[in-house]
Amino acid sequence: MDSYFNAVCTVCGKKYHVCQSCQNTGSFVSWRTIADSPACYKIFQILSSHTNRRINEQEAKGLLLECDLTELDTFLPDIRKNIRTLLS
Repeated sequence: MDSYFNAVCTVCGKKYHVCQSCQNTGSFVSWRTIADSPACYKIFQILSSHTNRRINEQEAKGLLLECDLTELDTFLPDIRKNIRTLLS
């Protein structure tokens, strides 16, 4: 794997490397093109589902409570705000 960073996580903002095969997948979007880890991708999916009204606030809150949010303070500002709003 190349050691350079060519992507930024949509949730936490960390830079990471996405291999060319993940970037060029045509039949589906690889989670690696959106997030640096499966945990961040899960959070992305929950927030996206709520934003697109596939799940309601209570469902989103329940799913977020199952996630590891120990690094919430380091997430991108909009992500952090949305999570805090749903958890309140």
